[in-house]
Amino acid sequence: MARKLIDRPVVFVALASLSGVALLGALAAVGPQSVPKVIKVDQWVLARKSWPVSCCWVARRVVVALEGSKGVLVLNEAGDPVATVPTTSTPVLLEADATTERVFVSTTDGIDVLDAARIQLTGHVAIPSLIYGIALDVEQSVGYACDGKDPVLHSFDLGTLKVTGQISLSGVGFKPVLAPSLKKVYVGSAATPDPASPLLSGGVVDVVDLVAGRVAKSIAVPGMTVRAIATGGGQYLYVVANVQGHLVRIDTRADSIDPQFGLFVGRANDIVIDARQESAYVTCEGADEEMVVIDLARCTEIARFHAGEGFMAPVRDDFGTVLRLFVPNFKRDALAVIDTSEVWAHRQ
Repeated sequence: MARKLIDRPVVFVALASLSGVALLGALAAVGPQSVPKVIKVDQWVLARKSWPVSCCWVARRVVVALEGSKGVLVLNEAGDPVATVPTTSTPVLLEADATTERVFVSTTDGIDVLDAARIQLTGHVAIPSLIYGIALDVEQSVGYACDGKDPVLHSFDLGTLKVTGQISLSGVGFKPVLAPSLKKVYVGSAATPDPASPLLSGGVVDVVDLVAGRVAKSIAVPGMTVRAIATGGGQYLYVVANVQGHLVRIDTRADSIDPQFGLFVGRANDIVIDARQESAYVTCEGADEEMVVIDLARCTEIARFHAGEGFMAPVRDDFGTVLRLFVPNFKRDALAVIDTSEVWAHRQ
């Protein structure tokens, strides 16, 4: 039987039975815990004013998007710089294809493709817009990209890099998440104003049916500006909010919010889920640029410590267990290296 990192009562919040101030107050009731000794944190200092915003792990290298230098920095696994590659415009988010050792770089003007082994740009996806994240369906050789200006999800061929289609969304999407076994893409969008109920105005998660080529359902997320969605491969998707700071989850069997799960984490930017769906790692904005570690089974925060607020790169083993996390620290021009490999060793 698996042993949790902590031993305390289960904390559940029934979102469906709460509204308004009661909802926000219940979510905020969960406080920070001490840092588990099994998690180790190091820091790699980058060049001044490089402003790292996101990173990915591919070909045993760390690729970092640098807003300050308008390019990507390639580091080896020891943290030594290998090369800096200029991009066609300012890089935003990175998505790695481990099978071809390529990195798809979302930029303010389309998508650049980096060959991480040869360390050079090898192509460009011509979408004349800011790109807010990419999802890759390697088996079908299709990529999906969120348009940062219009409520559109673009599709493109991973081989030819040609744009192949568009799907209309409820709003401007951010960081699409692919559920290949369900033949769906989940896309969160920003908050939508509701003058009649400003506290409960929020965003949506669009469920895109890839077979039908359209949005099959829009899941309302009350009181949330959807920032990121993650899946460990199971039945749940985990959704974090940037402004309101909540973590909720979606049951993909019904494509609806799970009423038995809810937690306040802070101004979240990104979330990574372990393949066993027992642990979640969330980066949050703020003065301390915090990393929050969540025990998903208990719906409880188990650690909160300084790391960074950027978009993370997990390093996983063959079973999907998160061994390390690279976290961009925008304010300090650094990359936090978080060793989580001992977490599973301390579970029975």
